[in-house]
Amino acid sequence: MKVIILCAGYGRRIGLEKPKCLLSINNKTLLNRTLLLLKKNKIKKKNIKLALGFKSDLILNQTKKSLNFFINRKYKETNMVYSFYKCLKKKNTEDILILYGDIFYSNEIIKKIISSKGKIVTAIDRNWKKIWKLKNNHKEDLETLKIKKDKIIFLGQKTKTFKNIDARFIGATKLSSSIVNYFYRYYSEKLKEKKNKKYLKLDMTGLLMKLITLGFDLKYTNNKDLWFEFDNQEDVKLFKKFTKKNVL
Repeated sequence: MKVIILCAGYGRRIGLEKPKCLLSINNKTLLNRTLLLLKKNKIKKKNIKLALGFKSDLILNQTKKSLNFFINRKYKETNMVYSFYKCLKKKNTEDILILYGDIFYSNEIIKKIISSKGKIVTAIDRNWKKIWKLKNNHKEDLETLKIKKDKIIFLGQKTKTFKNIDARFIGATKLSSSIVNYFYRYYSEKLKEKKNKKYLKLDMTGLLMKLITLGFDLKYTNNKDLWFEFDNQEDVKLFKKFTKKNVL
């Protein structure tokens, strides 16, 4: 299995002058924590690739260039799916795990998604409201996610009500090699069409929804363990207060 960690964005809302994945929590950056979890789950360094963009040199300095990487020079005009695409080969022979570099994950989440079965599997949290409602801006950044039986049937649209959310998408998705190759061909063709510039801005939930509309099943792993998304400095304070002790 290969792992691609998306680190091309920057934390405008959180007020950082560095990539958001370099946010330090209890003396470890979010990126370092994720790398430690991958090591714990037997993922070798040679199988990890970083998708970089904003101030990529800061990440390369921290990792001492010990990992494979791609620098998306167009990070302001594109989005994470474009960065993911640029990390791929024309022919991929292994499953790929995609992780957000700026999210705090527990080991159980990483362990579950690695061992999951299915051509497309994403990690979700059905109990997400417990900590999310503690955020000052908890009514912002809400996205739909609807589940029917054992698969996700709709996700990624902005919403203002919790009623449209069966669970929270948490930025960890595994694609089989056959799906990765299908995506590579499909996305390559879309980029060739001038009228389809919207694909440059496609985000991960947008990609997953597109795959659903194309007839693919989107399976999921349900997680009760801790994960956290940081949007501002208040979130950092909340996370430290909520955990009450060092983690990882």
